[in-house]
Amino acid sequence: MAETRTSGDEATAALRTQIISTTVDLLGVAPDDVVLAPPRTVPKTSSGKIRRAASRQIYQQGRIGARPRALWWELARLRLRGAVPSLRRALHVVAAVGFAAYAWVLWVLLAVPLIVLLALLPRVRWRRQMACGAVRFLARLTGTAVTVHGLDRLPDGPSIVVANHPSWLDAIVLATVLPTSFRFVAGEVLQRQGLTGFVLKRLGTEFVERYERQHSVADTDRIVALARGGQSLVIFPEGHLDRAPGLRPFHMGAFVAAAQAAVPAVPIAIRGTRAMLRPEHRFPRRGAVDIAIGQPVWPTGPDWAAAVELQRAARDTVLRLSGEPDVE
Repeated sequence: MAETRTSGDEATAALRTQIISTTVDLLGVAPDDVVLAPPRTVPKTSSGKIRRAASRQIYQQGRIGARPRALWWELARLRLRGAVPSLRRALHVVAAVGFAAYAWVLWVLLAVPLIVLLALLPRVRWRRQMACGAVRFLARLTGTAVTVHGLDRLPDGPSIVVANHPSWLDAIVLATVLPTSFRFVAGEVLQRQGLTGFVLKRLGTEFVERYERQHSVADTDRIVALARGGQSLVIFPEGHLDRAPGLRPFHMGAFVAAAQAAVPAVPIAIRGTRAMLRPEHRFPRRGAVDIAIGQPVWPTGPDWAAAVELQRAARDTVLRLSGEPDVE
């Protein structure tokens, strides 16, 4: 395919003959076809190189010599082509905002009667069952799938569950899959947070001090006494939330209590909650939650060395099951 301004049968025939002769001289074979096209038919790059694939496409589609499109039309096509991704992003944002608003409306509609029932119901077990049922109903209405692996690994007797803590949703999700006999342990700062503290206290949450050593030792003794008395507990040994992904160092309190009470630590990995509700954010997103329960780890003794060994074994299991990077 060659561009030319030559017109007339004799002139174009002579040009074709010359092209065929030159091709035979250079390649040793004659071309199957010689196409003489008007100027600006052969597409080129910005540096002037011939775009051979685009030229072949023009030839195969029979568009040689077709009238070029108007400049305004080409500009309109480019704008429309760029508008499609922008529209797609805008629709995605609208859908995300709509889901967040929908989830918050559902949460408020369920929370108001739930708080009233938590205040009225006399038994902790009834309150927990009511709260877990409300959370399961919320998950169903929002299309949030919660998958659990290894429920059969939970010991028959008392144990201390230790789990990673990527989101505020972790305790809510765990409460829906663990037996209602498990009692959660939270930082004492949450006890003083008005409505949150009221709900946690009515659900039987145990509060511990994390900063003052004297109170912390007394709280550990209380946790040990509960475990020895047959109470199963849930503790988040990372202690706080962080926006960045990764498994933080585990505090020793849960493992000291497990070693002194001679009960196993059950490592649990939670995945998906950080993507649904990031720490320091109040914008829930659609997602799914996966919970993996590891094999119980029994302490080898009641001393500090046994607690350290227990902490390392449990954290290694949570790290492997969670897929989080290690930031210890």
